[in-house]
Amino acid sequence: MRILWQLILGFGMFTSFAEVSLAQWDGSIESWGSNVYGVCDVPEPNENFAAIASGKYHSLGIKTDGSIVGWGLSTSGQCDVPEPNENFVAVSCGNYHSIAMRADSTITVWGSDSFGLYEVPGLNEGFLAVAAGEQHCMALRDNGSVVLWGSNELNQSDIPDPNENFVVIAAGSMHNLAIKANGNLQVWGNNSLGQCDMPDDHDYDPFIAIAGGFGHSIALREDGTVLLWGFNVYGQSNEPEPNESFASIDAGDFHNIAVKEDGSIIAWGHNNGGQCNVPEPNEDYMAVAGGQFFSLGLHLNTTNIEDSAGSEYLSITRISPNPVTSTAQLLFLVPEPTVLQLEIHDLSGRLVERRSCGALPSGEQTVEVNFSDLASGIYLVRLSGGSQSATARTVLVR
Repeated sequence: MRILWQLILGFGMFTSFAEVSLAQWDGSIESWGSNVYGVCDVPEPNENFAAIASGKYHSLGIKTDGSIVGWGLSTSGQCDVPEPNENFVAVSCGNYHSIAMRADSTITVWGSDSFGLYEVPGLNEGFLAVAAGEQHCMALRDNGSVVLWGSNELNQSDIPDPNENFVVIAAGSMHNLAIKANGNLQVWGNNSLGQCDMPDDHDYDPFIAIAGGFGHSIALREDGTVLLWGFNVYGQSNEPEPNESFASIDAGDFHNIAVKEDGSIIAWGHNNGGQCNVPEPNEDYMAVAGGQFFSLGLHLNTTNIEDSAGSEYLSITRISPNPVTSTAQLLFLVPEPTVLQLEIHDLSGRLVERRSCGALPSGEQTVEVNFSDLASGIYLVRLSGGSQSATARTVLVR
């Protein structure tokens, strides 16, 4: 899955990990749909989550302190996070295994070890993102190449050619999707239900986010519309109406779930367990995850930021508005007086802007960030000063 409104706790070469205080986010998770195996029973305390992922019958959430919480079916140990349970920045769920990336860009896999899922190919370092399929794993390296391992009965672990310039990855049940730096999309693996056959007549706006289900695919364009294709018995490959203003997407086995720019969620497709019935109040969401017959939404709390003078870590607490159309306010917490530098990178790692924020006192600070000269897409906003840095992701929509 890909999350567009997620605060990045660490992102490869762009950041170093810090325990991030999110005083204005309660970070709670809403869950709904079929509750078999307790997949909707989010462990208490249900707060301070920064990222979520769902598999067939289990889910994982990263807390703002970098630890992972798991719940649901764990017959293969897929919810039993290995020690040390710390410094995690990205996570994904397969059917009976889990994969996560730490702030040092290494990968950890747990749960089922069928098909050699624990055996990360090559050097276990320099990774930027991870994704899990039904019985295979996928990871993005900082040189833009992808690595795949595990089951390959339907070519889902084949390496694409040329294996370069990838910036976003996602895995369906037995197929993969990856976005190139130019916004083009590549899909491969099992194609028995047309999940790898992108429509020829689609609009060629660059893609910024992707997700795969059991037999269908969904992609988010930079203009906020979605494109769907593949298995459609339950309407999961139908375009929602109105098809506009989407900011974050994910796919369950037979349904889709997406966050609108206003923070509301819509879901469509198979609804046998109520997984498309978003509970009220449907507001203030920043991320979603889809399981087989259940859905998750990660809440954004819009209360004021608490006084943070004396906080130990530099942290970005909000970009508002997000998505942004021209300018945005960057709110952040400074642990001690320092000189800060602001950088904006695109997803290929290219530096598009750098400027000094000057000498700032400790506590809550705000600067205006101007995106008016940039093209629509996803950008990483990075603050750095002394030995600390913090990065957040924002979506620019024209």
